[in-house]
Formats: sequence, structure tokens, C-alpha cells
Amino acid sequence: MIITKKILKEIYKPRKRDSHKYNYGHLLVIGGNNEYSGSPAFASLAAYRSGVDLVTTVAPERAANIIAGFSPDLITIPLKGDYLKKEHLKDIKKLKFDAVVIGGGLGREKETLDTVNEFLKKINK
Repeated sequence: MIITKKILKEIYKPRKRDSHKYNYGHLLVIGGNNEYSGSPAFASLAAYRSGVDLVTTVAPERAANIIAGFSPDLITIPLKGDYLKKEHLKDIKKLKFDAVVIGGGLGREKETLDTVNEFLKKINK
């Protein structure tokens, strides 16, 4: 299949002039650790390029601070510690979002894997 302007115009309809951030989706990106910050940053930036209106990126503090420097459009929420832990779930669950990207740069800590599994069991997105 050849992607043409006509196909793209059918997929990406013009936005209403009075639309605002919450009309075209709020994506939650969860990723990164004390060593890795690129993957969640790139996922967040790609979401904006694809048309998502609002992206919130949740990452351990060091990664969140680095991610915030990629673009002033990125909203970051820093988590205490070097990697995703179960104690972070109570703060993440308070966030409102339409879809979630999870995993990029999280690392291989057992507690992180357990936290991801628990999070996925409790959301319906």
C-alpha cells in the first residue's frame, strides 16, 4: 500500500478550532530508571507527533529530570528512588489518562516487574 496525502487526510481529520488538550487524548508514559531515560522521552515525543494532545511521563527522579529537558511540552512526574517500585503505584493510580505506554527503560529489577504486573491487573485501558 502506498501512503498518499489523500489517505492521511482521511485518517487525520482537521481539528476543531475550539478544541483543547483533552479532546484528543491524554497518554501516560511510564518508563526509565536511574540509568535509562531516552526510551520514555522518545515515546512521549512520538506521541505528540502522532497527534496526542497531552502526554504525562512518569519516571524515577533522575530520568524524569532528564526527560523534562527534551522539550518544554513534556510533563514529567518524578518518582523517588532509582527504579519503579510498588510504593509508586498509589501516586500513579491518581492520574487520569486515556491510554498508557509502559516499559521503555524500566530495567530488569524484580520489584519493577512485579509493579508493572500489578499495575496492568488494576487498569482497564
